[in-house]
Amino acid sequence: MNDNLIIIPFPTPETSENQNKIRKKREPNIFITYRNEMMKKKPLNMTMTEYSKLVSDWWRKIPEYEKAKRKRQYQINRDQKQLLNEKWDPRDTRYGFSAESSEAEELAEGLLSIVTVFVANGMCSVTNRRRKLMSKKIKNSKIPAGKT
Repeated sequence: MNDNLIIIPFPTPETSENQNKIRKKREPNIFITYRNEMMKKKPLNMTMTEYSKLVSDWWRKIPEYEKAKRKRQYQINRDQKQLLNEKWDPRDTRYGFSAESSEAEELAEGLLSIVTVFVANGMCSVTNRRRKLMSKKIKNSKIPAGKT
């Protein structure tokens, strides 16, 4: 009877490997962000399906300059978030932060507090008030081109 016994390990190695992979949450696109804003104003007597169709129609009727403005704001927010998470590796320690990532987070918080972003005519320019104080940290970090 023992000769015919088949032993199958549980869980299978493929399953346990997939569980260790960390999936990043996908950022909502511009329309979804708009839809979420509009959902806060949804009347109680309207179904979600009806209201979603209505919001979709509103989105199509929004002028292109308004959509462009939302797109610029979305890109600025995305870039700031990327700067914060640049060195973050969730598998580094049991708490999810490495020494490098906390340094990057500290740098990003400092930059966000001293950086003023001006958006005009589709151009994004960034001015830094304390360039001398932060220059050493900025040179040592990986900041995307055009952000200083």
